Amino acid sequence: MLWALTIGADKVLGGQWNPVDPLNTPSGMADINKFMAVLEGVAAQVKFLYDDLAISWGEVVQMQVGNFTAPANGAPSNLGSFRVLTLSTIANQRFQAVAGDSYLSLVEFADRPRGQSILVYGNASQPNSPITVTSWNFIVKINCDRCGDRQGKSKPTWKKRKHFSGEDWQRLWRHYLLC
Repeated sequence: MLWALTIGADKVLGGQWNPVDPLNTPSGMADINKFMAVLEGVAAQVKFLYDDLAISWGEVVQMQVGNFTAPANGAPSNLGSFRVLTLSTIANQRFQAVAGDSYLSLVEFADRPRGQSILVYGNASQPNSPITVTSWNFIVKINCDRCGDRQGKSKPTWKKRKHFSGEDWQRLWRHYLLC
């Protein structure tokens, strides 16, 4: 994040996005020499601030709701992050997410559409609601089965009437709240 903020996130990539060629634009680095100089300077700054170049993003940036704190997995929107977070400095060169996306939905438009979604802050406004913490568990605590990285997780998007009533509804909510 420091290098993008130092160089200017809009000045990192070469060229402009072209809607006619979205998969290949922008392309390359705007100024590789400037980029490398800034990267070297930022590496020295990270080493000075955190004593380690290998410090993880989640050690520096935290998310918190109620008494629940976890490593963050998003970044400011001007850095091009899919998971958008607004950060505030807390202490010891650490940051806390104070705002960000509230609803995420990924939809695959195929013969049988399917989707995943998550209401980031949960379905309750009470500070210590178990529903809120459950949503945060989905977002920050799940480990990826394939690579072991900590990633967010979402739930299947309900799209049929049967999902909103009867036993399916009760079963899904019981799983969502308890697992």
